[in-house]
Amino acid sequence: MELFNNFSTREKNLWSELLVDIVIGLYYFPKMFVMMASNTELSGGAMAELITGTVILAIFMGIIISVFLHTQKKPEQVDERDHLFDARGSRIAYTVLGLCVALVIGHIIVNEMLPEVARDRALLNLSPVAIAHLLLLSLYLSSVIKTVMQLFFYRRGY
Repeated sequence: MELFNNFSTREKNLWSELLVDIVIGLYYFPKMFVMMASNTELSGGAMAELITGTVILAIFMGIIISVFLHTQKKPEQVDERDHLFDARGSRIAYTVLGLCVALVIGHIIVNEMLPEVARDRALLNLSPVAIAHLLLLSLYLSSVIKTVMQLFFYRRGY
């Protein structure tokens, strides 16, 4: 607990964001991949239940972690260093997001341009719902990477 007392309020916010992201990712994505692998219906009741449970868990975790970490002091003023760390983290995260989206788009284009090759040697046979989930996974990864990189820059001090 003493370790958290040495963190600034911004670092505590980033740690809480990262913890919520990890919990939500561990809740949502394994269940979604199991649903896709078992060919259960990805739309309708099962998907609505998964999304509803994920949203409720995110709200609950956010409140609990926020209350736990933010009982001590007021936030500091934002300075140039904070803006710099945010910009660096965003740049890296959006690079990762761009690469992930480019891979998904590239896969779609190859499958459409070369259907006979795609049928025989496709790494992934993607339905529209699977593509949507891959794009959601891309957003999730970029969010986690942005938070991790900001924490890294705060710890390193540059």
